[in-house]
Amino acid sequence: MDGHYLFENASLLADLLAPHPDVRILLSTSWVQVFGYQQTVTMLPQVLRTRVIGSCFDPARHGPGYSQVARGYQVLEEVRRRGLTRWVALDDDARGWPEEIADRLILTNPVLGIAGPCREQLERWLTETVPSAGR
Repeated sequence: MDGHYLFENASLLADLLAPHPDVRILLSTSWVQVFGYQQTVTMLPQVLRTRVIGSCFDPARHGPGYSQVARGYQVLEEVRRRGLTRWVALDDDARGWPEEIADRLILTNPVLGIAGPCREQLERWLTETVPSAGR
């Protein structure tokens, strides 16, 4: 999109996560399939890179057709594989999200990302669910 660039809200995400040092990031972005895991991580600011624990896409486990699997199912598979219980997903596409985890999706704006209306929803989730460094 004109005037916008890849990961342009990464610093905003870093700011939102700053009071919550225990929050980790699991990448479910299609950019991992385009650029590869390492390259995608290096496109993030250092403060976010240290929080990344992996990706929902792993070429060693998933074949080339995996990109056709709905993002929600990719996330659900990885959440189950890792045994995660306290998590939320940020995505700009709600198509194909399994009903059982639809309440875990914070829908971002395709252009504005987390700078859009979902920012408040993310802040509320962080405040209600994740301990901050000061608590």
